[in-house]
Amino acid sequence: MALMFQRLAQNFIKKGFFPTDEGTLSGILRLLKTPEQGSIRLLDPCCGEGSALAEVAHALDHDGIQCDTFGVEVDEERAWHAKSILNRVIHGDLQDCMIGKRQFSLMFFNPPYGDLVADQVNYSMKGQGRARLEKVFYQNTFQLLQFGGIGITILPYYVLDKQLSSWIARHYSDVQVFKAAVERFKQVVIIGKRCPSDSVDSPSMTQMQRHLLAIGQQTVEPPLLPGANELVVFEKIPNSEALHGYCIPQITNNHPLFFQYVKMDPQQLQVEIAQQGVLWERFDFLFRNVSVAKRQPLC
Repeated sequence: MALMFQRLAQNFIKKGFFPTDEGTLSGILRLLKTPEQGSIRLLDPCCGEGSALAEVAHALDHDGIQCDTFGVEVDEERAWHAKSILNRVIHGDLQDCMIGKRQFSLMFFNPPYGDLVADQVNYSMKGQGRARLEKVFYQNTFQLLQFGGIGITILPYYVLDKQLSSWIARHYSDVQVFKAAVERFKQVVIIGKRCPSDSVDSPSMTQMQRHLLAIGQQTVEPPLLPGANELVVFEKIPNSEALHGYCIPQITNNHPLFFQYVKMDPQQLQVEIAQQGVLWERFDFLFRNVSVAKRQPLC
């Protein structure tokens, strides 16, 4: 399938942003499917110009599915471009967002890459390998995915140290790791199902942690993402090495959606007012002072 948004995405490369390449995205899409009907929510907490998540939604959309897309992007130009192709996008820093836990069926996670400076390192990261932006974004986002939801994580392989490997092994089950189609950024694609931390038994968690750490240390080379002619089985066969895909679950959180930004610039405020409306037209009715004749109190 031709990717409809990739040409638009390339417009942003010169400004220091490198979107997910077409080959990698095509391989990921072969591993995903939706239920026959229901509602799903897709989130990209570092959405860039929005093309990757828009392409995922385009591939999954069909008559029986209501598919809503959500993104967060700190760069102004990329964020406002994403607003034109995704349902809801916050222009701002992810750490200034208030997003409810376990609200999303799928999370596409391709964070910024880089080391943190000394004054940005919190206590939980000290003594646990290199302090990286990828780890900060991971800690701020993994709880947004509902249990059973599908997490797609794209990272440079060398970021998979002992700490990050442990987190992924604890938070996800049914994990598969692939090499990205383009080797320019030395990326791997990690796909798994979000699960409660206490539901993963120790032997399987230790085995997955070791596998991820071995990939980070380049002692194990993951396979490439599936090509157009490869068969994908969507029901995992126990003790089988067959390539298997993931069915995106319907929304299980019945609480109202919570997706807000604690700060607001004038441009975003203007858009919100146009969409939501305000009470100024009813100001006189709600706040007018009505004169009432004073009555003499009873003796």
